[in-house]
Amino acid sequence: ASSASICNPLMPFQSVILGGMCEGKKVTLEGLVHNDCKRFSVNFLCFNNDTAFHFNPRFDKDNIACNTKLNSQWGLEEITDHMLFSHNDSFEITITVMRGTFQISVNNDQILEYRHRIAYQGIQSIQVNGDITLNKVTFSDPPNQLSPASDKQLFVTPNYNIPFQCAIPGRINDGKTVTIEGLVHSDCNRFAVNFLCFNKDIAFHFNPRFDQDNTIVCNTKLEDKWGTVERTQLMPFDKDDSFELSIVILEHVFQVSVNRKRILDYHHRVSYQGIQSLLVNGDITLLNVTFSEPPTQVSPAPSPYSVTPSHLMPFQSAILGGISDGKTVTIEGLIHSDCKRFTVDFLCFNNDIAFQLNPRFDDGKTIVCNTKLSNKWGSAEKMNPMPFSKDEAFEITIAVLEHVFQVSVNGEHILEYRHRVSYQAIKSLYVNGNITLTNVNFSEP
Repeated sequence: ASSASICNPLMPFQSVILGGMCEGKKVTLEGLVHNDCKRFSVNFLCFNNDTAFHFNPRFDKDNIACNTKLNSQWGLEEITDHMLFSHNDSFEITITVMRGTFQISVNNDQILEYRHRIAYQGIQSIQVNGDITLNKVTFSDPPNQLSPASDKQLFVTPNYNIPFQCAIPGRINDGKTVTIEGLVHSDCNRFAVNFLCFNKDIAFHFNPRFDQDNTIVCNTKLEDKWGTVERTQLMPFDKDDSFELSIVILEHVFQVSVNRKRILDYHHRVSYQGIQSLLVNGDITLLNVTFSEPPTQVSPAPSPYSVTPSHLMPFQSAILGGISDGKTVTIEGLIHSDCKRFTVDFLCFNNDIAFQLNPRFDDGKTIVCNTKLSNKWGSAEKMNPMPFSKDEAFEITIAVLEHVFQVSVNGEHILEYRHRVSYQAIKSLYVNGNITLTNVNFSEP
């Protein structure tokens, strides 16, 4: 079984589930409880900020509370009165994700099981809060887990809870195919398949509507605003009937087939590299979801990873290859003549911005750097002179180091910005403003 560890992370701690989520996945946390600790928590977070599992030892109540948070509402607490943690004492927590439950052990003794209230495939990251010190976090795969490179088709067996949400395994690339098999209920008015981005944008919304003249509506949602609807009058779905829906992500379009017949193409309105997860809801039953690589797709290429942007702005992409100490992101582009400002953001799972680089032509030609936590901006750090010029090409290189972001422009080092949140929580890159991108490159140390 393979494993990956993060040592001595900052608190509060948040990280992607390294290696992805699967049945049998183990997360082990080693640390120390502070002498003034009242409570701490371990949270398994989903893409839409739901909390699939909240593990909360409470010294002020001498118990352990477990819960799930859906649509911003907590469910019914499950309380364990057996408190196995002590102030000023070290601990080892192991949480194993099983098909029906989370299995929790403390110092090698199993203490409880917590039944899933939401599909575990939607879990994306782990978050740890409270007055503790973390020494090490380890993510371990089950012994028979295949490496991503050996998987040509990745199957998800839903737990039949609708809405269903799942990470899109592997890299999002030209030719990736998502196949959804299911059954339309007799009372179904409409259902939807959504391709979600990191910032809650919906890159593609596929919405068959039986209650609206048997049409299929397609759209994109950016910054909480729906775009122009595209309608297809041909309805290939029937109530009380099974279906096979295949959506192929191509360079310029989503190509949609139903029961192996191509029915429509939908042009991208936002870069498809920003897509992160699949969300299905409505009055249907899911039987199977399959993610397939294109026939010529090979295992992930060695570093560096490159993205050729579709020139759609804003641009968003996963940090290809994952985040690590020494990771370098290089952005090449051209500044428009009417550009007032542009931004490069390193985004976290909960929509925090770990680092924003913001050149401003309309504010004294300065570069402003900042961090946004819980929807609040911190203290801005400003830098002069301005190394960018309108109507000129540029190359920005940002190295993610242990304590700082190191920024260079056109080969010259211009600034360093100290981390205000653990860099392990960074998940994606977001670029916006009046510029044209020509290339984005992710390099390993």
